[in-house]
Amino acid sequence: MKSEILLSFNIVLPIMAALAAFINSRSLSHIAITIISILLIINNGLILVNNNYSTLVLANILDNYQLSLTAEPFAIIFALMVSIQYCLTNLYSFAYLEAQEKANLGQDLHPK
Repeated sequence: MKSEILLSFNIVLPIMAALAAFINSRSLSHIAITIISILLIINNGLILVNNNYSTLVLANILDNYQLSLTAEPFAIIFALMVSIQYCLTNLYSFAYLEAQEKANLGQDLHPK
């Protein structure tokens, strides 16, 4: 049961990060997204360490088919690499946008 909860976090955490982007305060939004992306890395690491090939069934279709997530080792390694890249990309983009605002690079160079 624990592994199914960890697998469900791989769906819930990115949705929470997307919703955190709509927070009015930019600094609070950046902090929330960074924390969520770090939690996603930790979650994927825990799934990799505690892997018992658990399956999370999302939906049953026509009694014969299932939409499910299974914790396979190579898939979890790939998910861990992607979540690390997601966190680093967020940190880079936040710093880039902040530097762009400070340098006023968003101004039109050729006003009409």
